[in-house]
Amino acid sequence: GRRPLVAGPGDVVGLFATLAGAPLGWTQTVTRRGSALQITRDDLFDLLGQRPALLRQLFGALFAAPGAAAAAGPSISASSAP
Repeated sequence: GRRPLVAGPGDVVGLFATLAGAPLGWTQTVTRRGSALQITRDDLFDLLGQRPALLRQLFGALFAAPGAAAAAGPSISASSAP
């Protein structure tokens, strides 16, 4: 199988699925205690519409780090669903 992608504090989980509006076949597994925040697709789009600088930052990060782990919270790994 695939080697899990490990993410840490401040990383984002599920961004591509949120933008696409559909699950993309990835799962996340928390390996240590932590916390995560969730935002709906509509709320994300509303927020990005209100804050163009945030939209630029988001897309800059997407293209600057292709293949980066998408996770939020301490020691979360993302792996492909079977």
